[in-house]
Amino acid sequence: IVFNPESLSIFSVSEDLGKTLASYETDSKNHSFIASNDFNLKYNITEFLNFLNDNAEINISKDWEWTKKDPRTLCLFISQACNLRCSYCYANHGAFGGKEHLMTIDIAKKCIDKILSTNFANFIVFFGGEPFLNFPLMEDIEEYGRQVGLEIKYMTITNGTIMNDSIERFITDKMFSICVSLDGPKEINDMQRYSGEISAHDQAIMTIERLKSNKIPFSVKCTATKSSIAKLVEI
Repeated sequence: IVFNPESLSIFSVSEDLGKTLASYETDSKNHSFIASNDFNLKYNITEFLNFLNDNAEINISKDWEWTKKDPRTLCLFISQACNLRCSYCYANHGAFGGKEHLMTIDIAKKCIDKILSTNFANFIVFFGGEPFLNFPLMEDIEEYGRQVGLEIKYMTITNGTIMNDSIERFITDKMFSICVSLDGPKEINDMQRYSGEISAHDQAIMTIERLKSNKIPFSVKCTATKSSIAKLVEI
C-alpha cells in the first residue's frame, strides 16, 4: 500500500513496486533486490510518481520539501454564528455559550503569527458555527498567508447551505479539504437540521451537486442520533 500524504490518497501496488519504493524511502542497502529484478527495469519510478499526481483526487502541491516538514494545524473559529438550528448542536447554535459574532482579520493575523511558521507544513481549519458566514475573512486570511510567505493548506466543514460563485472559486483554488454536513435523506436530515422555511437538505444537496459537477473533492459528515440510528440503510 502506498500512501500519498499530499492528497491523503492510498494506492494498492504490486509487491515488487512496493519493495522498490521502500528501498528509496529508507535508503535501504537492499539494492540487490532492485538490481536483480526485471521489474525495476520495466517500470519507471518517475512514471509512477506522475501517476500519483495525475490520479490524486485533489490539486496537490509540487513542493515535495513541504511534505517532509512536520505538520502544524491552526483551527480558527471564524464564525461564532450559524444559520441552522440543529437539534443536537453542542455549540449553542455556533455561539458556544456567548454572543454571536464573527472573527476579525486582526485576531486571525495574531493567531497565524503565533502558531504557524515556514518551518512547518501549515494547515488552517475554518470552523464555526457556519464558517461561510464569514467568507470574506477566508479570503483575507489566504491573502495574508501569501504576504508573509507561508504555504498553507485550508480545510473547512460546512452545513452546505451557503454557496455562490466566489465561494466555489475559493474552494476550487484554495481548499485542500471540504466536508459537508448531511444527515441523510430529506425527511431524516430536516428533522434534525432546521433551516426555517427552506429545506437544509435541499440546500446541501445543491451544494454537493455543484461540487460534483465541477469535480471538486469533498466528504460528507453524518451525525446519527437516537431518532435516526434505526435508519442507517436509508442514510
